[in-house]
Amino acid sequence: MKIVIDIDVPFLYEEIIINILKRLPAKSLIRFQCVSKHWKSLIKNPSFTAEHLDHSTHQNPCLLFEAIDRRTLNLHLLDCEMQLRRAPNHPLLDYLKRGWVIGSSNGLLCIDISMVDCISHHSLLLYNPAIREIRQVPTTCTDFHGFVGFGFSPIVDDYKIVKIYVDEAYDVEKVEVYSLRTGSWKGLELGILNGACVNSERFTANGAIFWFGFKRDLLGRNGDPVIISFDIAMEVFTLLPRPALVPRSYQNRLATYENKLALLSCYGIRNYESFFIELWVMEEVVAPSGGRWSWTKKYTSNPYPHFVRPMTIWKNEIVCKISTARGRENDNPNTVLFNLTTRESTELAVCRSDYVRHIFNYVESIIPVGGM
Repeated sequence: MKIVIDIDVPFLYEEIIINILKRLPAKSLIRFQCVSKHWKSLIKNPSFTAEHLDHSTHQNPCLLFEAIDRRTLNLHLLDCEMQLRRAPNHPLLDYLKRGWVIGSSNGLLCIDISMVDCISHHSLLLYNPAIREIRQVPTTCTDFHGFVGFGFSPIVDDYKIVKIYVDEAYDVEKVEVYSLRTGSWKGLELGILNGACVNSERFTANGAIFWFGFKRDLLGRNGDPVIISFDIAMEVFTLLPRPALVPRSYQNRLATYENKLALLSCYGIRNYESFFIELWVMEEVVAPSGGRWSWTKKYTSNPYPHFVRPMTIWKNEIVCKISTARGRENDNPNTVLFNLTTRESTELAVCRSDYVRHIFNYVESIIPVGGM
């Protein structure tokens, strides 16, 4: 019996090309756009951009270190091979010198440059360091006091920036949302944020942005601490409970563990001679009391002899900054990894010459921001 297999050779050929190209770094893909008009069109195609991002996310998740050297912003990347390299700066960032990273999502960074000497109002940039493309976000006001969040929702395929305006007591006064797709800002109703306070930096995961805060009672006093969640697709806020059994700590940080919202908590014992890290994970449940969410403690570290500040979770390890000088002058914290499986800790000698301010999960992408 004769079997005939009809093979579309051009399609197979292009499929092989795509399978090879998606494994390459962004720098190579930028150069390969010069090979032909067809390759340029292929690499700029949104479907290829998504395939390249998916491969980078699973095969080479990185850590982004936001470091400061003589008030100059420097970005460093640590890859899966534990190789550290300087992330390229855009000429505009080199000119401005200062600023800080608000958030990282799919290779895009949101950078706040409000405190730069030549900027007299609140100003934000969107930047993809892999392709060195930058975009200035339109300004809505000249006087901003509050908290900013940045994230992506695959449901609406859009990146959004959220500005929460607060007064001197950190009570929420106003909320604005910027969409990269529309290129414009709009105001939102406060809704459940009426009587809420925000008092922490942001964290982004699974199509939502989170902040620590609390809800005031009827007399205006501080109520129970909560986690404020903003659904990027639906553009609505939700108040989530915090773990009730978390010990008194000087440092809490939100993260993701096994694709779920997690909380990292650090606390000291014996007059702060030793420190522990705890990992709590939030589960969605139907409780008899009517509650929808429940927290479960997944991990407690071995005692550590230095001040520890949890930053994020990366490759099944808790990333922390450690301080051996206990806050004294010229203290330059190093980075330590606590392995969630082996419970071992490993110190990383990264960015020793700079002061590391923040550490983010990062993945290289060729996603454009539509700017310079």
